[in-house]
Amino acid sequence: MGSSDEKNAVDVIKLNPVSYVAAVEMSTVSFERMRLENRSAVLNVIRKYGPLSRTEIVGRTGLTLTAVSKIVSELQRSGLICDAGAANPNGGRKARLLRINSAARVAVGVNVGYSRICTVLTDLDGRILARHACVNRGLGSPQGVLDYVADTVHGLLAENGVSRDKIIAVGVGIPGLVDTRRGISVFSPNLNWHQVPVGEYLESRLGLPVIVDNDVRAATLGERWHGAGKGLRTLVGLFVGTGIGAGLVIDGKLHYGATESAGEIGHTVVVPGGPICSCGNRGCLEAVASGRAIADRAKVAVAAGAPGGEELLQIAGGRLENLTAEHVALAARQGNVLGRQLMEETGRFLGIGVSILCNVINPEAVVLGGGVSRSSDLFLGAVQDALETHTLEGRGRGVKVLVSQLGADAGPVGAATLVLQKMFSAEGLAQEAAGQG
Repeated sequence: MGSSDEKNAVDVIKLNPVSYVAAVEMSTVSFERMRLENRSAVLNVIRKYGPLSRTEIVGRTGLTLTAVSKIVSELQRSGLICDAGAANPNGGRKARLLRINSAARVAVGVNVGYSRICTVLTDLDGRILARHACVNRGLGSPQGVLDYVADTVHGLLAENGVSRDKIIAVGVGIPGLVDTRRGISVFSPNLNWHQVPVGEYLESRLGLPVIVDNDVRAATLGERWHGAGKGLRTLVGLFVGTGIGAGLVIDGKLHYGATESAGEIGHTVVVPGGPICSCGNRGCLEAVASGRAIADRAKVAVAAGAPGGEELLQIAGGRLENLTAEHVALAARQGNVLGRQLMEETGRFLGIGVSILCNVINPEAVVLGGGVSRSSDLFLGAVQDALETHTLEGRGRGVKVLVSQLGADAGPVGAATLVLQKMFSAEGLAQEAAGQG
């Protein structure tokens, strides 16, 4: 063997052990990741479709019966799933059914809104165990609001005898732009918050993990897991209250966009040159169709002497400055011509906004939520008409427009669902296992 061959042989001898170790490490990491992914798949199938037998889990996951049986044993030992009794097949051995052990852990969900702060404790099925709501007034600075949130969480846990080791994490929904990775409220026009470190501050006060996201995205996730959009793969959640925002579910997952600003349909101009919006632009959807905008349009119409204005003013107690969207809706229900006109006009504006989203992502359904949605029977038809008019070749005709099933709880339950989503993921299960180790 020549010197060149000898050198190559030495190189092989030197490199092979390193390559072998790297391959073993990579194989170990890949195997562990696959194990966690399979565990997550089994857990989520039970969550979505349970109670299920092991054979049914095999059919829905594509895993082998041996693999499913092993994972089921692990999940039972961790307490996350439990026996749900025997199935009743026609003859033969009765299979044992499995379900999520909903009492195993508790999630905390907080929705920080312009007008209201609501905090809930939920079980693993998203059922509310305890709730606390207050008007968001007089709390002052962002720190004042977050201190109140922390005190509320501490109080709810103490009042309901929930031990801290049962808490998975705290989910917080904030209106506006959010940096979810760092837990920062980047810009919330309605709250007037800029670069507020929500996650860091609450973690220091609570001593618990905190997940921060946009409130509408969280509410949309809540509707997709527990409400009107349950099980849908492609979904728009449009929430209309003090502000307007949309949550987008594409292929079963929340869509964030490149800078986490996807869904800010409330700040899309639908009436060029229209009323000024909280973001500084004019004619945004939020400036013409939010709860505040409905009231503002009503005040302008009443002041201008529009037909039905005097009757609408009486419903508001005779004081123009007290006129709200709720008064407009009440007037519309009583047949007031101005109230009906304003609510139908609101529906047309919302329909234009929805059509933009539908032309872009082509959803199976749109779920309407937020305070204004409580009056959706007054404008739902106008939304559907505008949707069909402004979508390509009437494609909006095939889109179901649904009303939120969670109602006022969509925000806080959605925030808790952020926690549950993390818990049921491969990463969440890894953290759960590490916490038990």
